[in-house]
Amino acid sequence: MKAAKIVVIALGSLLALVVIAGAVALSSGFQTWAVRKALARQPGLDLEVGEVAAGLSSATVRGVKLKQPGLALEVGEVSARYSAWAYLSGGMIDFDEIDVKGIAVDLRSAPAAAPGKSRPAKLQPRRRR
Repeated sequence: MKAAKIVVIALGSLLALVVIAGAVALSSGFQTWAVRKALARQPGLDLEVGEVAAGLSSATVRGVKLKQPGLALEVGEVSARYSAWAYLSGGMIDFDEIDVKGIAVDLRSAPAAAPGKSRPAKLQPRRRR
């Protein structure tokens, strides 16, 4: 009887940990932190994300800002609805709807090409193997 009680307590504790981990993983704060941490590890990528909220059938990303030489892109919100079952059963993401709001593209910081200063590219033949 004592062993059964220990097994029940262990399984109950494991189930509680799984539920807590799932709740944390589905929280917007944790998702935003994880995305920001992943983006920070990408060298040469200047991409900011304001908020991420993803669930089993939809995701929303707010406050996206991308800066590259000659390009500044801001997106207010990107929302998507998808089928989680399609991904779990076949590894395929099946989007039902993608909605993008508040797009701003700034190309003004692009370096202007001087007229008549371009040179033709030198093409080299490919070697056959």
